Amino acid sequence: MSDTVLPTLQKTIQKLIGEFQLIREDRKPIIHDLTNFIKQKSRDGEKIKLNFICTHNSRRSHISQLWAQTAAHYYGIPNVETYSGGTEATAFNPKAVKAMKDAGFDITIKKDGANPVYEGRYSQEVPGLTLFSKK
Repeated sequence: MSDTVLPTLQKTIQKLIGEFQLIREDRKPIIHDLTNFIKQKSRDGEKIKLNFICTHNSRRSHISQLWAQTAAHYYGIPNVETYSGGTEATAFNPKAVKAMKDAGFDITIKKDGANPVYEGRYSQEVPGLTLFSKK
């Protein structure tokens, strides 16, 4: 487990780990398949590219991208690259940005506008992720 995760985020991660038993049984086979895929790619020394897609690329895909990259770092899984996209570009929803900040992520705006560009950080030890809405 990584000890370089931001301190407030570390608290959120510990809370979530304590809630793993709340995952619905019907979701566990999907999670198991994804886990096996990632483990195999990692054993083979291959890049693990995870792309999260949602309709507007404004909430779920960004949140998934940031959490997946954080989990890879936290559990020491190398060669993971996460991405997000959508069927249309809108903007990373401000409420989703706030929720990620509340969870302990360091999220700063890099370019303002109708579709702002953010940097999301889970650790000061690694580069942040560039987050913005895109197709």
